Amino acid sequence: MHRLMYTLNDLALMTMLSTRTLRTYIKKGLLQGTKRQTGWSFTETDLEHFFEEPYIKESIEIKKRALINDFVEGNNPGCACMIYDYRCENESQAQELCDKFICKINVLKGRNIRFSFAYHKKSKIGRVIFQGEARVVSKLMNQCIMEE
Repeated sequence: MHRLMYTLNDLALMTMLSTRTLRTYIKKGLLQGTKRQTGWSFTETDLEHFFEEPYIKESIEIKKRALINDFVEGNNPGCACMIYDYRCENESQAQELCDKFICKINVLKGRNIRFSFAYHKKSKIGRVIFQGEARVVSKLMNQCIMEE
């Protein structure tokens, strides 16, 4: 079962966009959510609408390419970058996978893990990209894959 609400930090983790950028998108009306005492929260519907915006799609793709290029160019010595394509029968299954990764990463506070997730409807593939300390990235990936 996947989560019903996501925080601003969850969304930042999923998109690799800063919380400041996401707040700007809220002000511009590109991202809808609910302001609570504990901060912003977003439903899956809020996220679906946000991810459908062409400008947002482009911004996220640029961040993903930069993440991989930084690794390939050797800009982050001592880091590992893992890309995992996971077959998902539907969007709900893909979201469950994404939620699992977010929960695992949130437990690793302060470990500087960069994460991206995207679901491609046509190919039914969920793509996960991790970058960070090699040992931590490997452990994180193994934990999530072994649970499948």
